[in-house]
Amino acid sequence: MKATRKPTRPEAEIALWFKNLRKQGMNLSQRELSERTGIPLGTVRHFEQTGRIGFPAFLLLAGEVGALDSILALARNEEPLTFHKIQNTITNTDKTFWDAHGRVGLVWSNPNASNDVLIAAALLRRPNFHLLLDIAAHFGLDRLKDQWARLKEGIETRQYPEELKQIQRAQPIVERCLTTMEEAVCPKN
Repeated sequence: MKATRKPTRPEAEIALWFKNLRKQGMNLSQRELSERTGIPLGTVRHFEQTGRIGFPAFLLLAGEVGALDSILALARNEEPLTFHKIQNTITNTDKTFWDAHGRVGLVWSNPNASNDVLIAAALLRRPNFHLLLDIAAHFGLDRLKDQWARLKEGIETRQYPEELKQIQRAQPIVERCLTTMEEAVCPKN
């Protein structure tokens, strides 16, 4: 029988950070995350319990919960990294921007939520033209459109009726807003 070791502090913190992103930020079950990424369910469970996982699998999972940009930002940092600095970089969203737009609800109050998670929440829970326009101006229209496309991806196979209702409720508003923004940026002749 293989002896298991207790996760180190950084492993445990990364596991908890990731689990919070998956559950609170993206509202995904371990099974859904496994199905979306193709990573075995047992691997996802093991990672959330121990913080240990292969790097390629970690990158796939991070991409699915919207944390890949934060991780890539770490790779571009030229200063020596400490765990504390990594933790701050990963969890630091553009606080000023989001605070100015009235953080509300569970995901808005989560200090570990990435910008992509907050954008997804804005698209699903509070879609209005002014907020989406500010997000497009701050983060880029392409990022906003990409996040919307990710949310709609696999809409027919959603297991949770509430998630499907949120997308269906938001769809006409979001798509009208995105179309209006795109026409303003690239007017047709």
